[in-house]
Parts: sequence; C-alpha cells; structure tokens
Amino acid sequence: MHFFSDDRQDEFVANIFKFKRNGYYLDIGSCASVGSNNTYFFESLDWKGICIEKNPMFNDSYKTRTCRFINADALTIDYEKLFKEEKFPLSIDYLSLDIDQESVKALKKLPLDKYRFKII
Repeated sequence: MHFFSDDRQDEFVANIFKFKRNGYYLDIGSCASVGSNNTYFFESLDWKGICIEKNPMFNDSYKTRTCRFINADALTIDYEKLFKEEKFPLSIDYLSLDIDQESVKALKKLPLDKYRFKII
C-alpha cells in the first residue's frame, strides 16, 4: 500500500477509518495533486472529494484525479453551496486543512452548524 502525504496523515486517517470505502473528504490547500498530497490515497478507496488550491501552477496535475478540483482562494468559497452541489452528506469523513496562517479563517467559513467532519 502506498501513501502520499509528507507526514503520513493519509496513513493515519486511513487506519482510523479502517480503510473505509466510499467516504468523503475536503482538502483545503491541497497543493500538488499526488506527491505530498493528504487525500490522493483515498481515491483508491473510492472516496468522493473536493480539492481546493489557490496556486494555479498545480492545475494541470489534477486532470488525472477523480476529485472536484477548484483553483481558488479558499476564503472566497461558499462551502454550503459547494457541499450541496456535490451532494456531500452532513457528516463528512475528513478535512485536510493546510493554508498556513489562513487556516483559522477557512475554518470559520465552513458551515459547521450544518456539516460536521469526523476527522480534521
């Protein structure tokens, strides 16, 4: 089994979920699509996901991914609308959040009164 994140976050989360199939994730600050990515592994388990990355240099690398890729500033997204469009459940399995000093601002943008994450 091959994992891709730098600090084994994907391996940690996969083990907590006992390699659950058909889960859901949101990856804010997803960076590169495969190498050093915290959610790429979950596509091998048929998870549905959304990857958000502000830097356009990674856009082409997402063409081989099954996730919905959004090249935008994570602080400008209407997450409730996005979750509804993507038919996400109210309980989302995994949130990977890595936008440095903006991470707390991004958390405040999430509709946590309606949607919950099992692991952040």
